[in-house]
Amino acid sequence: MSEHAIRTSHQFVDQQQACEHCVREIDRQGEGISTIKRLRDRIGDELFSISLTCARLQSKAISKLGKPDDRENGEPGIWWVTDQSLQQATPWQVAKYKAGWLTGGQVADLCCGIGGDSLQVSDQSSITAVDADPLIAAMAKANLTQGFARRQVQVFCQDVTKFSLPVGADLHVDPDRRSRGRRSSDPREYEPSWDAVVAMVRSSPAVIKLAPMAKLPSELLPQPHHRCWISLQRTVREQSLLSGEMIDRHQLRPGGRSAVAISADASVRTFTPEEDLKAASVSTPHTFLIDPDSAIRAAALTEPFAAYHGLHMLGGPSGFLTTDDSLLQSKAASLMGIIAPVVWWGSCDMKKIRKELRNRNAYAVTAKVRGTDHDPAKILKPLRNTGEQPLTLWIGRSDDRVYAALTQLA
Repeated sequence: MSEHAIRTSHQFVDQQQACEHCVREIDRQGEGISTIKRLRDRIGDELFSISLTCARLQSKAISKLGKPDDRENGEPGIWWVTDQSLQQATPWQVAKYKAGWLTGGQVADLCCGIGGDSLQVSDQSSITAVDADPLIAAMAKANLTQGFARRQVQVFCQDVTKFSLPVGADLHVDPDRRSRGRRSSDPREYEPSWDAVVAMVRSSPAVIKLAPMAKLPSELLPQPHHRCWISLQRTVREQSLLSGEMIDRHQLRPGGRSAVAISADASVRTFTPEEDLKAASVSTPHTFLIDPDSAIRAAALTEPFAAYHGLHMLGGPSGFLTTDDSLLQSKAASLMGIIAPVVWWGSCDMKKIRKELRNRNAYAVTAKVRGTDHDPAKILKPLRNTGEQPLTLWIGRSDDRVYAALTQLA
């Protein structure tokens, strides 16, 4: 770490209260020239730049991390963030779910960033948070110790590979996926190195945060391990690699995969098959079409998911699913996927689809595409002025032909 980075972090710690005042002034007064000059003169260019960035990111930070604790004087709390650290932070809903894995009395959050995971874990465990970036570590401490929160937290600025881990602690490791200046899905390009991460978790129950598309040969994975893909509002946010005693503790299958779908309100649906189930395929849509949650697809669990729920595959595991089971619709709230009744299906001919929509006084408001290179945005444009009833258009491939289906809103 550079002397400049260390000096800046010390300045931030020493003048944190002045920086908070600056953030609140920007929020109240805006970014007028006189306001900016006055605040810059008060705390200097470096700290003003940090405070200005933080002020601009507060709404995004609150959306991602939740509402911060109020200060003891009644002032609203502030999340200390940078643009990159906020992008890399775990959303509060996902962090809350993962906190359920880290059930030890002591947890070490390694490469903790601004503290997104630690914030949720600290509600039930004492936290040792470590990050090599001095400013980010200082921000994490500010975030974790603010307001009325009575968290048992220690924050250290140190290289996690040289840090003396607390004895008996659960580990959460979030290696940097942008160590070379660009986002990478190859853990061998992470920082710290993959070998160092595996060495850290070898003798401790651990959760390692990976990119959703991260792939590694089995011989490079810690043993035992279990891989879990987590989506938030149908978008996969991360792949979690659980290792060691963590697997037995939560009755997961060693070497297995699972999927977790989390809603905006933090409600959770999970799918953890005990074995690799097989499902039958059909060539045409039935009464209902189902689009499994993105976590199911990312975990390559579409076929076991179909078999478990008695569904059929259309076009193999990469396509949509279908069924005639009318009872399935009543389970839609708990099903990890979207289910919609089919009102029409046929070949993927835009003229026929447009005619069908007009006959039904309907239009296609959304499009779902699997197994073809159709662009949903381009498809929808000529199908928007055909009627008044909104429908969903599904396009997929089955038996070497492309089919289309219209369903009620999905």
